[in-house]
Amino acid sequence: MFEAVVKAWIGLVASRLSNEPSVVPPVLLLVSATKQPLLNDVTRLSRDSFWYAQGRRVDVQVIWPSGKGLGGSSLLNAMLYVRGNKKDYDDWEAQGAKGWSYKDVLPYFLKLENNTNSDYLNNGYHATGGPITAENPKYQSEIRRPLYETAQELGYRILDSNAARQTGFNDLQGNIRNGQRCSTAKAYLVPAENRTNLDIIKGAHVKKVT
Repeated sequence: MFEAVVKAWIGLVASRLSNEPSVVPPVLLLVSATKQPLLNDVTRLSRDSFWYAQGRRVDVQVIWPSGKGLGGSSLLNAMLYVRGNKKDYDDWEAQGAKGWSYKDVLPYFLKLENNTNSDYLNNGYHATGGPITAENPKYQSEIRRPLYETAQELGYRILDSNAARQTGFNDLQGNIRNGQRCSTAKAYLVPAENRTNLDIIKGAHVKKVT
């Protein structure tokens, strides 16, 4: 018997539930995959990757990949750390979703974040010590400086898009740690995998839970 059965892409739920000493019997975490490819941790783009321009979309399917493994789609997304627009959260609350304003959710963003940009830490919208690492890319394009200079000449701000404003130009941060992808599995499950009240079963395909 288990206290809860959760899918592996909800690594946060399994980590939080098993973090409570009172959770007995244990939490069971099921994942269909057995091992994630090391290629998933690579942070650089390659011309050999599967991408190409689309002129039109007529009778052609759009590929929408999803991650099946510890960490779910955080295994294969672009690793960009993007909270979303402040106005969207405030609009949700205005439409009845109480507790979902940007002011309400900001403490949770701060709790999960371990930001390595010292400049960002001074603006009140970032924090350190959380399980999810957010850092700036280690490389910069040669067009970055002239692009920013042109943007400023046209009246645009150079800003932190995960802070008070989102309209402007900025260096997007990524969920990257030590040059590799920081998935939810690395953030929440790896530190918890040896807990006695958390069982992780890989290669599990579930038809029914009773």
